[in-house]
Amino acid sequence: MEKTTRIALTTVSAVIGIVLAYAAFLIYMTWPISTYSIDKAGVFGDSFGILTSIFSGLAFAGVIWTVLSQLEELSITRDQLKNQGIENAFFQMLALHNQILNDIDLSKETVNGIIRTNGRDAINIFVERLIKNYKTVNSTSMSKKESEKANDAYGMFWLKHKSELAHYYRFLYNLIRYVDNSQSDKKETYIALVRAQISNQELSLLFYNCLSQQGSAFMKYAEDYSLFDNLIETDLMRPEHMELMSDKALGRNP
Repeated sequence: MEKTTRIALTTVSAVIGIVLAYAAFLIYMTWPISTYSIDKAGVFGDSFGILTSIFSGLAFAGVIWTVLSQLEELSITRDQLKNQGIENAFFQMLALHNQILNDIDLSKETVNGIIRTNGRDAINIFVERLIKNYKTVNSTSMSKKESEKANDAYGMFWLKHKSELAHYYRFLYNLIRYVDNSQSDKKETYIALVRAQISNQELSLLFYNCLSQQGSAFMKYAEDYSLFDNLIETDLMRPEHMELMSDKALGRNP
């Protein structure tokens, strides 16, 4: 809007300047005026006829400029609506992701009845069970590489808990993919918001999921957005497992 006002003022000033300059030129060429009559006054007035053509051309150019300005404003409006649509969809998906997390439910029968654990508390139990699996694998397969033992432990864990976690992983993957495929200039901001929603325990499970065969597609986004740069090594099955992840995913400078 400021640009439009500035151009309009410049145009008006230019037109006034042209009229004054032309009038001054005519007066200069005819000065001194010794006699004045109706005929000469008419000739003097007719000499401004050339300006009529100039102003007609300027008027036509003004119409074209107005149309172009309106098209530019419409384009800006479309872009704003598009970005707003992307942002609304993102926050709706983020809210749905949190709902999926809260809906994760674990139940355990005890002498006092059934104990239920939901949401991030269930994630904490998952991590404990994963670490327990690793201890079992480590004690029975000491000759294997750490990468193999980590995959074996997570494989055992996944077979038992994929029904609770598959939806969580799948939606988180599609949420990040949606942001990555969007035309928004706020991708990094959106991904930062997603990362802020992920707890340390969730990040630990996601770490091993990315290293596994079923989660390999997630690795692209882990590396593109350094999803594990805030990962705490003590949250892993073993601190040395940090070396199993790429530097890009960990946010390290190669």
